[in-house]
Amino acid sequence: PDDILWKFSSNGIYTSKSAYLLQFQGIFATTDFAKIWSAPAEPKHRFLGWLILHQKTLTAQNLLQCHQPCDWICPLCRDAFEDTAHLFKECSFTIDVWNKTCVWKGLGQNTLPNTLDLRSWWSLLSAIRPKPQQKRTLGCLITSWWNIWLEWNQRIFQKLCTTIDRVASLILQDLDLRHTAFQPPWCLSGLWIRYTLYLWTYATYR
Repeated sequence: PDDILWKFSSNGIYTSKSAYLLQFQGIFATTDFAKIWSAPAEPKHRFLGWLILHQKTLTAQNLLQCHQPCDWICPLCRDAFEDTAHLFKECSFTIDVWNKTCVWKGLGQNTLPNTLDLRSWWSLLSAIRPKPQQKRTLGCLITSWWNIWLEWNQRIFQKLCTTIDRVASLILQDLDLRHTAFQPPWCLSGLWIRYTLYLWTYATYR
């Protein structure tokens, strides 16, 4: 007698799992999102990075799609429609902050490529070699996005503006504080002064 075989499983037997996996055949993720979670940055910074790469932040574009009234001009540059790609990659304020941060951290000129979207740019930075340089760059990028997001919120809700140099210095402070926190115990002697100064700066300017 003839047998009915399910060709999408190795043993020819139908299972709900094989049917579920079938719908994902032919779909390939071109962005390595796993490197978000291994980047040297705070968990809340990495989560924001995940939201950015998935276009889920509450920028003007997403608010308007939900029929929420808002000012659709970017509050950082006041020169363009605000969507996720603009706010975190194309805005002149963001570009200047990123370039200055890269110079101060010794990462070289990681110029933002105008021809790439956010995910392609992330993939480009994820391919940097050697690997320690790649992790430093991705951690710096995610921390930069976090501080750009804080500045965006500050301008909208508090009507306060911070200079490019100040935002870049806050990014460096976040990176340095995390680096210090993960130092071995024998490297921490004397660093309490830097930590105290950081807390004073944070309380004064935030």
